[in-house]
Amino acid sequence: MANSAESVISLNAGVNLYAPDVTSTELRLTKLTNVAPKFGRWKAATRGDVISTLILEVGDKLERLIYYTHPYDKFSQLYAISQRHIYRYDFLNDRFYATPIYSFAYQQETNIAAVAWYDKLYVTKPRSPIVEVSFGKCTEVTEFGARYSIICNNHLMVANVSTLTGETPILVQWSDLYDPTSFDFSTSSEADTFELEPQDRKITGLTNQKGVAVIYTHGGIWTGSYSNGKFSFAPLYSDVGNLFHGAVVQLREVDYFIGEDNIYSLDGTVLSTVGDAIWAFFEIG
Repeated sequence: MANSAESVISLNAGVNLYAPDVTSTELRLTKLTNVAPKFGRWKAATRGDVISTLILEVGDKLERLIYYTHPYDKFSQLYAISQRHIYRYDFLNDRFYATPIYSFAYQQETNIAAVAWYDKLYVTKPRSPIVEVSFGKCTEVTEFGARYSIICNNHLMVANVSTLTGETPILVQWSDLYDPTSFDFSTSSEADTFELEPQDRKITGLTNQKGVAVIYTHGGIWTGSYSNGKFSFAPLYSDVGNLFHGAVVQLREVDYFIGEDNIYSLDGTVLSTVGDAIWAFFEIG
């Protein structure tokens, strides 16, 4: 396979379609040949095999693979995130550690939000704290959790925020500048919050397009622009939104999402319908 080609495979179904010696069940992944996990997807590898085994608890579900290499020190880390736990990869023995390094307080199935920042990973889900993961050590940095997260203008930004006792689905919150662990409000901190209009009902997606936060709701799209230490928010579209959690997909800073009457793409401020052209990428029948 050419180095420029990419194969995207579901983590819980259909892995055996890639090659005869790749097998998968709902709870086990074994012998992955010529592919490597990166940014939550399987990508074509340029050398060697990636052989890993991860056995989850009955009823658990693998959601994300997060792989990153530090931009200066060049070391790598790989984590698997399920609905219940976080697992660390053992590069020395080519397998995931059997014991999870963290367990979520809220284990029911829902969105997993995870972003890497230099040598650390920040993971959260609804009704569970934001967790800082560094070399297999996990530290809870907030009492609240969220469905979505991004790094935007050197802030950790989360959306659709919740605690163990309740949810604020139209709330956006962000950390202090260069400090993803600090969400305390003060005159010397850039940490703050913003709540969308009630008619937006729920935030269903959050992306970063060229330094601008793009916030998707059931009924509209908002943007958050950063200037002079502050984010300012404004509605971008009020007649189209993203209907489903986890349905916003970003490819080369273009967002694709599911609206009420069509599949749409958003490139900056330009909204386009995908329409019937999308079906050329699928086999039907």
